[in-house]
Amino acid sequence: VTASRYFPWTGLWMAPFERMGYPYFGHWLAGAISCVFFHRSLLRLLPFSWALAGGLMIAVSPGLAVFSNLLLAHHPTMLALSVFLWAFLRLMHLPSVGNSLLVGTALTLAMLGRPMTAAGFALPFGVWLFARFFRTMFLEQSPGWTNIVSLRILLAIGLPLVVGGLVLGVINR
Repeated sequence: VTASRYFPWTGLWMAPFERMGYPYFGHWLAGAISCVFFHRSLLRLLPFSWALAGGLMIAVSPGLAVFSNLLLAHHPTMLALSVFLWAFLRLMHLPSVGNSLLVGTALTLAMLGRPMTAAGFALPFGVWLFARFFRTMFLEQSPGWTNIVSLRILLAIGLPLVVGGLVLGVINR
């Protein structure tokens, strides 16, 4: 029996680039796409010039360069977490099932790359989501958030996470 030291997301991300004979390119691409999504996330919070500066600082970070050449689980997980962050910030202002599925899928991919990193990164967002859900269900109605919308959002985020948990359980077995 042989077991990979990588969780499934890292292997799935690396496989096509390894097949083409350029394994490092996959990690470089994951780092570049992550910078774009972190920049898009910053745009939701800051003026354009500050978001651009933040995105550029992430792009030229020495740590990003070092880890992109080690073929570890960091870059595929960072890619998934950057998409998660961007999608969750969209979800906060535009509650929809589509945004929720994207949030859940991105977090599931991150979980399939580095489970505890994904859990730690997502914890504050989960606290916000459950507080919003509780407030909407029991205390007050918020613009764009109704009882039905809140329940659909939780289910749309939770379904990919349950599937990912089952995948990890099967792999762990």
